Amino acid sequence: DNEVTTIGFDPVQYTVNEQSGSVLVSVSVLDGELPSGTSVEISMAVRSGTAFTNKDFSGDLNKTLVLKESVKHLAFSIAIADDSLFEFDEHFFIDLFLIDTQWYNITLDPNSAIAQITIIDDDAVVIGFEPNLYTVSEGDGQVILTVSVLSGSLGAEVEILLSTHGESAESSVDFYGITDRVLLLNSSSTSHNVSVSIAIDAIKETTEQFSAALTVRSTEVPLLVLLPNTALIRITDDSGPTKSVSLTTPTDPSGADHLK
Repeated sequence: DNEVTTIGFDPVQYTVNEQSGSVLVSVSVLDGELPSGTSVEISMAVRSGTAFTNKDFSGDLNKTLVLKESVKHLAFSIAIADDSLFEFDEHFFIDLFLIDTQWYNITLDPNSAIAQITIIDDDAVVIGFEPNLYTVSEGDGQVILTVSVLSGSLGAEVEILLSTHGESAESSVDFYGITDRVLLLNSSSTSHNVSVSIAIDAIKETTEQFSAALTVRSTEVPLLVLLPNTALIRITDDSGPTKSVSLTTPTDPSGADHLK
């Protein structure tokens, strides 16, 4: 019988979410039949790509598989590490090698002798104001806004823009606004403090407020959430009594009289 029996991975491409914890890889007789009483030993070796052993995956990775007439399909599990670090999608490879066999017509399918496993990162990074409500006295002269990584870990840089917006408090009157201030966050710099100057005057006013907002300028993080992405800043007045209106009639240098 000249029929050739081929063996290989089935399938050759695997995709797994990091949080799944493992991936099941299978080796099968792809074509033909194993002769009666035949056992075929196949060795397996793992090669790192962008994913690495004992960091991104683990398990009994260099093993020997035995296929025979009654066992035409074998599956084995590889553990996938689930961490909180943002990473790009990563991959590694598994190679099959046919151990010495007496059967010349048993071979590895060249298109199925290498499997690629791609690990999809599913760790969302949450960035936001902390806190998102500030109360400042006018006499303090400034308010410090804090933007931080609140959840997850950054493995790549993120550029965030911070801008202020007037509400009952007006920019350049009650505070000095900021437009598109760039905040760079990465694994070694996970928090930024931003100072917003508060205008000090002698006018008695009610409590006023303005807001600040975050937007993404650039990122390579696919699962990035800005939350809370707005902050409210309340300015309490610490001036003296409400300025009174004078009803005196001061003398104008020109000689004219005016009601003040």
